[in-house]
Amino acid sequence: MTLIELLMVIVLIALLAAIALASMRHKRNVYLAVMQADLRNVMTAQEIYHAEHGHYANSTPELGFVPSENVHLLVVGDSLSWAARTQHQIRNDYRCAVFIGPANPIFPPAKQEATIECLPKRKTGQTRR
Repeated sequence: MTLIELLMVIVLIALLAAIALASMRHKRNVYLAVMQADLRNVMTAQEIYHAEHGHYANSTPELGFVPSENVHLLVVGDSLSWAARTQHQIRNDYRCAVFIGPANPIFPPAKQEATIECLPKRKTGQTRR
């Protein structure tokens, strides 16, 4: 094998690696977008539920909302407020949350009312600095 052939193989491997990394980055963004879309849809569903029942739904089954495939959705609510959190089963190192009403934001990373926030999930025993 000559030096030129060896360099061509290295360039080809680098090119394939770059394509693979771009594809993986795109998938990560898709998982995050799906979780955010589910939370936007829950926001709408909760407002409809509140208009019909006078209080917010306290669970996903009560709300009648079916999350996207591979998305775990947790919803809690009362008469004045509600909060929701999503986590993707495939991309489980990220989570997204939102809340509405005077209640404390019980699901991190939600900090501001009606704003969907997403963060990497912290590992057990890890402290935030």
